[in-house]
Amino acid sequence: MAIMAGFIPLHASAINYQNEAILFSAPSMTGKSTQAKLWQTFDPKILIINDDKPLLFIKNNTFYVQGSPFSGKTSENMNIAIPLKTILFIKQSSTNHLSLLDAKKALPLVLKNTQKPKDLMVYEILLSNIDHLIKNIPMYTYQVTKDVSAVTYLHQKLYKKVNS
Repeated sequence: MAIMAGFIPLHASAINYQNEAILFSAPSMTGKSTQAKLWQTFDPKILIINDDKPLLFIKNNTFYVQGSPFSGKTSENMNIAIPLKTILFIKQSSTNHLSLLDAKKALPLVLKNTQKPKDLMVYEILLSNIDHLIKNIPMYTYQVTKDVSAVTYLHQKLYKKVNS
């Protein structure tokens, strides 16, 4: 139903930092929630929008992220909509490294982390929305550690400064 209403459900942990949504997307047990919690250590004002399946949608040519009733094994979920800054497809690593994805590389990662409807018409709606998402939102692969260095590294890359 969400897809038919124009939403893209994405398997991710979504945070609100400076009124922008940052999404950590990956298969289960990869560290999405860990990254979100590390950001809260970095800045306690950071809110978790949804810790498992936030909904993405477009309004007035801007993509937004909002909570959904599906927040995984936690109850981290908020009934708010925040403009989407970026999507990070994370992979555990011993070092932190960010690589910008082109559309060809982003598409399979988005598809891997969203629901795939069986109904062809609904699937076409989803693909159309994903196409628009990929063309308008920067997406990255993010090799990431499980410590606060991951936050400071990413903050520097996304915001060009380190929070003091």
